[in-house]
Amino acid sequence: MPADNPALPGDVFFDLMAGGYARGHAHALLAVLEARGFDVRRYDGDGMSTAWRVAQCKDVLQLTAWLMRAANADSLEDVFG
Repeated sequence: MPADNPALPGDVFFDLMAGGYARGHAHALLAVLEARGFDVRRYDGDGMSTAWRVAQCKDVLQLTAWLMRAANADSLEDVFG
């Protein structure tokens, strides 16, 4: 079991798993937004693209909330509000 591996302490293993989980959610969110026709590479008023903002988020709960909103959103404002 990787968590018991002395070369990979448990907390490091779980941090890596959480990071991968967040990246997967970010990828799914961007895929849904692009499939629905949103321009995720467009820059907003803060000088950041939606893709950049999503990629920087490591909070799986926030990414999940955005993903759920993206399924029915009429605008990016509806998703990220």
